[in-house]
Amino acid sequence: MKYLNIWKDIHVYIREHGIDNFLSNLQNNKEETILMCAEEASLHAVSNVIKKYKLGHVHMVNGGYDINYYNNVFAGQDISYSIWPFYFLYETFYHNNFHNLNCDIECLFLNMNYRPRLHRKKLIDRLESACILEENYFTWHNPGYKKTFQPDFDEIDYYWKFWKPSTVTLESQNWDQYSPPIEMYKSAINLVTESFLHCGFITEKTWNSIICKRPFIILGAPGIHKHLHNLGFEFSDKINYDFDSVDDTDTRINLIVQELERLSSLNVKNLYESTISLNEHNYNKAIDIIKTEEQSVYVKHHYSEIINRARTKAHEL
Repeated sequence: MKYLNIWKDIHVYIREHGIDNFLSNLQNNKEETILMCAEEASLHAVSNVIKKYKLGHVHMVNGGYDINYYNNVFAGQDISYSIWPFYFLYETFYHNNFHNLNCDIECLFLNMNYRPRLHRKKLIDRLESACILEENYFTWHNPGYKKTFQPDFDEIDYYWKFWKPSTVTLESQNWDQYSPPIEMYKSAINLVTESFLHCGFITEKTWNSIICKRPFIILGAPGIHKHLHNLGFEFSDKINYDFDSVDDTDTRINLIVQELERLSSLNVKNLYESTISLNEHNYNKAIDIIKTEEQSVYVKHHYSEIINRARTKAHEL
C-alpha cells in the first residue's frame, strides 16, 4: 500500500507532469494507493478528468466535512473516498501558542485575508461601501494574485467599486497561519473569510477563533455555522446568523455586512464580554474533539504524528 500526500507528493508531481499523467500512472500501477488530501477541500482539477480512468484500487481522503459534496463530485466514478475534516483543528491547536490575553477591545472585528479570492474581494468592497472597513482591523496580501483551479472555482477578475486594493498588514505580525496577531484579542469578533464557498471546508482561519476563545462570523459555504452547531459549538444570541442558510453568495455577503453594521452601533466591549462563557465552551469542545475523535485506518496511519502531538498537548492542559 502506498500513501501520497497532497502537498508533498501529489501537487509536486502534477505541477511538473500534469493531472492526466498523474491519473494515468495511478491507473497503470495496480498497487493500492491512498491519496491523503485532508489538507485541502478537494484535489483540484481531478473531478473533470477522473471519469477517463479506472482507479478502483485508489482511495482518496478529502478535507471537507460534507460527504454529499464528494458523492456528487465522484458519482459513477471508479474510485473510493472518505473525509477527515479535522486536519486543521489538530494543527491549529498544536501550533497556536494561545495565551489568554487581557486586551482592551478596540473595534468590532478583525478580518484577515491572504490570497485575494473573489468572495473576499466582494466582502472587502462591501465593507468599504458600508464605511466600516477602515475603522476595524483587516489585512490584504498579494493584491495582484490570481490563480484558477479548474473545475472547483475560477479566480475571475473583479472590478472594485468602493475600495482601492493595496497591501494592508498589521503592525504586530508577519503572516503566519497558526499565529493569530494581537489584534485578534483587541477585536470583539473574528470575521473569517474561509478558503472556499463551493465546499464545506474549515481551516485554521475558523479554528484559530475557537482556540483563541473569540466569537466569529464566517463567510464560508452555506450552512457552515449550522455544521459547527451540530458538532456542539455554540453561537451568541447577540449576533444574527440568519445569513448562514442563504445560498446566494452576494446576498449572504450583504446580510453579513448588514449585521456588522448593526453590531457596530453597539458597545463592542459589552458585546465581547457577553460571549466569554460560550467562547470557553467552544474552546473546551474543540479540545474534546481532539481527545476523543475516532479516525479511519488511513488517517491514523498517515497523520499519526499530527494527531498524537496535538493529543499530547491537549492532555497536558
